[in-house]
Amino acid sequence: MDPTDVWVIGDTPLDVSCARAIGANAVAVATGWHPVEELAGCQPDLIFDDLSDHTRLLAVWG
Repeated sequence: MDPTDVWVIGDTPLDVSCARAIGANAVAVATGWHPVEELAGCQPDLIFDDLSDHTRLLAVWG
């Protein structure tokens, strides 16, 4: 499997680091303790306040 086909979805900077460590894409969702601004500093491929509007995420996979 090509790691660039993998998407790690999480709500912490460690989730973004995990994705980067394996060469995967990172989606950060600010539904936990870490605000959007903090998660954005980790440079995920996509970032969301929450996944209530998941169309942008699905468009990438489409």
